[in-house]
Amino acid sequence: MKKIRRWSVAAAGVTLVIGYAATPAAADYQEDGSWSHAIAWGRNDSGQLGAPVQHRPVTVGAAAQAFTQVAAGEQHSLAVAADGTVWSWGSNARQQLGDNTVGSRAFPARVPGLDHVVRVAAGGAHSLAVRADGTVWAWGDNGSGQLGDGTTTTRPAPRPVTGLTGVTQVSAGFVFSTALRSDGTVWSWGGNDSGQLGDGTLERRLLPVPAVGVTHALEISAGGVHVLARRATAGHPITVWAWGSDHHCAVGGRGTVDAHPIATAVPEVADSVGIAAGKRHSLAVRADGTVFAWGDNLFKESGSPALGLVCTPRPVSGASGVTAVSAGAHASAALRGDGSVWTWGYGRDGQLNGNTLSSERYIAGPSGALGVTALGAGSTARHVLAIGSVNPPARFTVAASPADGRVATGGTIATTARTTAYNGSTQTVELRVTGLPSGVTATFSPPVVTAGQASTLTLATTERTPVGEWPLVVDARTPGGALVVTAGYQLTVTPAA
Repeated sequence: MKKIRRWSVAAAGVTLVIGYAATPAAADYQEDGSWSHAIAWGRNDSGQLGAPVQHRPVTVGAAAQAFTQVAAGEQHSLAVAADGTVWSWGSNARQQLGDNTVGSRAFPARVPGLDHVVRVAAGGAHSLAVRADGTVWAWGDNGSGQLGDGTTTTRPAPRPVTGLTGVTQVSAGFVFSTALRSDGTVWSWGGNDSGQLGDGTLERRLLPVPAVGVTHALEISAGGVHVLARRATAGHPITVWAWGSDHHCAVGGRGTVDAHPIATAVPEVADSVGIAAGKRHSLAVRADGTVFAWGDNLFKESGSPALGLVCTPRPVSGASGVTAVSAGAHASAALRGDGSVWTWGYGRDGQLNGNTLSSERYIAGPSGALGVTALGAGSTARHVLAIGSVNPPARFTVAASPADGRVATGGTIATTARTTAYNGSTQTVELRVTGLPSGVTATFSPPVVTAGQASTLTLATTERTPVGEWPLVVDARTPGGALVVTAGYQLTVTPAA
């Protein structure tokens, strides 16, 4: 087995999840000189990119682990690390970060109490994880029973989904969840007003129920209020089935019935090798590398020049040589065999190309992301997450040492911002802090260093500084911000004696 050296680093390059700016969250430096890392671009109103930037690809350090899979929620992000731990960042308004707090966070931090995790999924404001033993764990918003614990109580930390074992994949919709078991059956729980649980009813379920007639499933993908599944039965080609809301034709039932509580076949995309369900549209990759899309096309996410609905699956222009797809709230992405990512649909949040804010496009075009190895999922998201491996240019990372501190109001505290250079980097690095509470000033000495050097960060409070815990972000960037890396620092302010 090849030995790998792990560092707390990140790099520009790209698994992909649609869900503003691109931000790798963790990376492996391998002996062959390549990096394995996660990145993001698109909307960043809640810190879901893991860095205090907008609109363009940048990098951000997180943990001394490579991320192997990522998932984008509506305003939060999840990742599985190589050691089986789970990391989260972004909005925590419904406790979807799983850290027993209610504070949002613009940098990745580990979800306590979870290990041996192989897959994650992020919904509107809830999170799911599959452990190696086949159990499913859930946390966050539970107003519709989407956590599957028999209650509607929001959970700030992971809890097991009741009675569900043998799971290999999970996917999360807006307020519902679905799981694929090793026996090829599909089980779902949560909101069901459009039949998205596939159990033949429109009743909310607080515990998992099987999708009627769905067997031999290979893959599942939950949209906002619909589900896609690829099935393979002996002697027959692979087929795609769908259920849930067809109000925007996402199920492929021609929009004649709003709710489809029973799975129905989508014959136009038989023999598909990949699927993705967006908020109100659907994608499928055919074996020949073409992509078919159907459903809502208000922002051209279904690849048609005419706005409205696409009720019959149709090929997406410009998408060829594709191996996987991802669908977000109003945009779509395709991974080509050469490791490039091509996008179409809504681009005003930067999700088509992290370097620009573009209007809609129906023809697939390059996003600028290269070296991509896989795509993730994020049907309600307006940001994109990705994982890839590329040969890096000169890079650097930053870390706060120590990474936390306690100070009384009216006092000062210092920590060291250490930058580490990689691959011969001699770049000029500017340092700053974001997330400061009122009455706190931050001073770096010196404020500009060469990659590999350290700076002392002094935080000064006043008597009016609010007492509490404040997650700060140490920001290190090249002049002009072409490369940005970050690290977390937890500041605790206590009352003066």
